Amino acid sequence: MSGTRKTFSASAVLNQVNAALYGHSFSNDSDIKFRFDNRKMLFSAFTMRSGNASFSMRGSMEIGREYNISLEGSSALSPLKGFSNKIGVLRGDADFALTVGGKWDNPQINGNLNVSNGLFGLKDIHQRVSSINGLFYFDGNKIAIRKLSGKLGGGDIDATGVVYLSGFNLKRFYFDTKLNNITSSVSKDFSVNFNGNILYKGTLDAQNITGDVRVNRARYRERLEWKSWLLKAKTAERPRGEPAGIEKAALNVKIYGAENIIVDNNIARAPLKVDMVLRGTIGQPLLFGRIESKEGKVYFRNNEFRIMNASADFTDPNRINPVMEIVAQTIVKGYNIRLSLEGQMERFNLSLVSDPPLEETDILSLLTVGQIGKQLKGIEGGIGAGEAASFLTGKVQDVFEERIKSITGIDRVHVDPYVSKSTGTVGPRLTASKRLLGDKLFVTYTSAVGSTEEQVLKLEYIFDRNVSLVGVRDEKGSVGGDIKFRFEFK
Repeated sequence: MSGTRKTFSASAVLNQVNAALYGHSFSNDSDIKFRFDNRKMLFSAFTMRSGNASFSMRGSMEIGREYNISLEGSSALSPLKGFSNKIGVLRGDADFALTVGGKWDNPQINGNLNVSNGLFGLKDIHQRVSSINGLFYFDGNKIAIRKLSGKLGGGDIDATGVVYLSGFNLKRFYFDTKLNNITSSVSKDFSVNFNGNILYKGTLDAQNITGDVRVNRARYRERLEWKSWLLKAKTAERPRGEPAGIEKAALNVKIYGAENIIVDNNIARAPLKVDMVLRGTIGQPLLFGRIESKEGKVYFRNNEFRIMNASADFTDPNRINPVMEIVAQTIVKGYNIRLSLEGQMERFNLSLVSDPPLEETDILSLLTVGQIGKQLKGIEGGIGAGEAASFLTGKVQDVFEERIKSITGIDRVHVDPYVSKSTGTVGPRLTASKRLLGDKLFVTYTSAVGSTEEQVLKLEYIFDRNVSLVGVRDEKGSVGGDIKFRFEFK
């Protein structure tokens, strides 16, 4: 070192240097030589290594004034996992050749970065993006993303975009992502396949996610424990913390689909049409729009009702709280019974009407034991006890039904209180249904538990959506059949 207080020069040789980067340790493989001339630092080419990763650096920089640095090398992506504690897995390879030049306050970055065979996943999301390959071009104060592709849920992701920089800081960004044939498991019994186009843009302080998603097919098979749910008091919403990062991103995504969207659980089996808009933010999403069905079946008191119209309208600007409306009908003992349900999840009205007309209590009796009025012979109290038991044992019953279904592979299992027509006593009744021959044949068996009496077997073969053949052995042992025709008038 030599010079005065205003001008000086110095040089040094470092034999061993260790540096930590995101939990990985890098060390030099040769001497590092550098020299100071006043405020300017110059260094000869040197290489740092950590396992299979290495990078070479050379050039100069004048502190407070300018850069003139070249950087090139190759590395695994895993060291960057430490960039965020939300990253669950990050693997792959990258090679790069970059230069940093220009003024100290406004450096310009040029070159390219190539990513191959990448794998990325977040800790809270079980699905991962694999086969990530992409090319990033650095051009002064922006980064252009080209040919970025990956695999997710058996489908393809293709993205382009641009990131604008202010020095080494992100100024604003724009990503355009195309999704093709993506399958996502929302839960164990809810899977969705979709295409879409998503635009993500903004700054670090404000971001927007817009686009559209077309549902190709979806199946919702999750059991709804409605008896247990109705007994629960409304729980107060938990206070939400201040959103941070991407949780603040505003949403405006259209979600739509009209084919191969099925709900198939213990409550209903029906095709759905979806026309929704996802709004709100990532941290607090909201849904607006409608889900509807014009056909299918809904199950009530162990009876199958044919859906005339069913819909769920999402209009609440503060939370996801749909207004539901269901109109369905069935025929029992020559009575045409219509079920109407309307209201919100926390409060709804259920009404039953029949043709020929009956009191609602008689309709409930007809649905429960197949008899009404004077035919009951004093067993009305048993019906009331059965309904009470159905709700008081709701949680246990829901769990029991789900266990039977998972063990046997039967499509639908239902246990409900049953009032014996002969004794008037209350006991459990088991109903099991199975679909066969590619959903063409439906087999339903109903029996009082612990008794060989009052067993019902029903077979229904679907020729097409308008014609079906039904065979029934009723609780008296009588055998009969029907041909069902379905007509639509517009």
